[in-house]
Amino acid sequence: MPANPEQTSSPLSVGDLWKGCELLARSPQMFTSAISSCTIESDAGGRMIRSITFQQGQAEEMKQEIILTDMHKFDCITLETGNRVTTIIFRGVTDSPQDLYLSLEYSIPYGQNSTEGLDGEKFRAMYTERAKRNLVDGLKTIRQLKLDGKLH
Repeated sequence: MPANPEQTSSPLSVGDLWKGCELLARSPQMFTSAISSCTIESDAGGRMIRSITFQQGQAEEMKQEIILTDMHKFDCITLETGNRVTTIIFRGVTDSPQDLYLSLEYSIPYGQNSTEGLDGEKFRAMYTERAKRNLVDGLKTIRQLKLDGKLH
């Protein structure tokens, strides 16, 4: 998804996108109301373990490993299930510093879910829609944090 659509009056830089990824790693509750808290249990620079608490009905805690790589890749692995969400920042084909894209990939062990037939199509469609929504919402949040002077 383009990080800076043509009509954008406040373009994001690679640095802005990366700061947004770092904030998402350390404070995911800034990006979604579904998460009520995040505790960083260990932090070795680009690699950390965090526990997040979801507050939808009954509180549920999830432990995740976060790997931040060279200002372009953010992996989030749920330790209990092996589910992985990868966010990648990449440049477009022009020389413009604003020609940037943000991509989201889900790698989810299917377990009991079939990847075949109608069930598989529904499963893939659900995660495709979720990825689009998360990218749109994430870019909107990063842009607002930039406008508010909170991307440091």
